[in-house]
Amino acid sequence: MKYLKIIFLILLSTVITNSQSLFKLNYNVSFPNSTMRQYVDQISYAGVNFEYGQYISNGNYSVGVSFGWDLFSEKYYGVTDINLPTEYGNLNGAISGNQIKNINVFPMLVNGTYYFKPNEHTIVPFVSFGTGFYFINQRYQAGVFELENKKWHFGISTEAGLIYKIQDRFGLNTSAKLNYAFDSGESISGKDDNSFSFWTINFGITYLYGY
Repeated sequence: MKYLKIIFLILLSTVITNSQSLFKLNYNVSFPNSTMRQYVDQISYAGVNFEYGQYISNGNYSVGVSFGWDLFSEKYYGVTDINLPTEYGNLNGAISGNQIKNINVFPMLVNGTYYFKPNEHTIVPFVSFGTGFYFINQRYQAGVFELENKKWHFGISTEAGLIYKIQDRFGLNTSAKLNYAFDSGESISGKDDNSFSFWTINFGITYLYGY
């Protein structure tokens, strides 16, 4: 993981300098996917994302970085079976009462994006691929009993969307993005696989600089 972070920082530092740049600020609606739904199965309406990119190849491509935050939360009353590893052995039993599960996700990615004929149309489709790191804080609380699991994950993302140009420099954008954070150790429940996968639907504004 240490070497992957070094590679990420090198990629971040080599984002080229160009007079044509792009800024995006998005509001995210997120949907847990795959094994993530086994822990939290609720749609997240708390998410934001900021992206900065620099155009190359006459505006058809951009290379940049993005940072975001998504909060997945679930509250319920019921009984949950537990099987947790401790220094004294496995803790087996059940917890009854009000319970809260949270997952805070902080993506930090380097992105490459292709824009379809950006200078010829008002509506510009695009596709994007990102790679980098996800810092994920997973929490479980039942009364005074609380567990927390913080991990760095190497991850990737794929995205497809549209930019609607209102003016030469301003536009509205929407997109769908699949995020996948690879396994990096035990989950909060002690399982071997703590990978995370989720979809985000993004709505935001785009500012183009240097046009």
